[in-house]
Amino acid sequence: MARGPYYQPGRYLGKVINQQLGETSKGNPQVVITFQILGRINPEDPEGPLLVCGEHYDRSVFRAITDKTIDWVLQDLERLGFDGQSFADIDLNTTGCCDLRNRECEFSCAHEPHYQTGEPREVWQVASDGGGLEVKPLDAKQVRQLDAMFGKQLKQLGKKKDATTKTTPITTPEKPVRQASPPPEPFPDVNAQPETAEQTDGIPF
Repeated sequence: MARGPYYQPGRYLGKVINQQLGETSKGNPQVVITFQILGRINPEDPEGPLLVCGEHYDRSVFRAITDKTIDWVLQDLERLGFDGQSFADIDLNTTGCCDLRNRECEFSCAHEPHYQTGEPREVWQVASDGGGLEVKPLDAKQVRQLDAMFGKQLKQLGKKKDATTKTTPITTPEKPVRQASPPPEPFPDVNAQPETAEQTDGIPF
């Protein structure tokens, strides 16, 4: 059976199940966020019940960290709720790290041709509005280099959060639980595993 994209382009709600700070095949540092699909967001009723989208497979967002992408990386981390003071705080092996697991966030799926085969594949991003991969870890020296290059920008995330907490009363509005309706008849998965090829450093959709 031919393999291809399993999930259709669109926005989905996902639950973070793993976070890693590692190295791409080209030697660049990268952040990898792995999440489980909970359901598809209805574009006509974004706050309503999730749409059925098949099986709840795991997918990943790959973010290479370079001069060209650092703003996008920080934007993604902020949307995920990251408030660490060092890139080392992304690594779950770091004492006192910022653990993003079990947090729910919106992710977007697009279909793009594979850089080698030209066949369509899923490409995932943290939505701009609103698990088991092997990633080569960075050593301590590489983490220190990241902090030296971009650490000041990263710390601004925590300062912004502290300022908001001090000036804005914290309230917990009632929000209905978003659940997908009962699944349809099962159908075969054609792309159960996430794409493992390195993602390019281009600006996301």
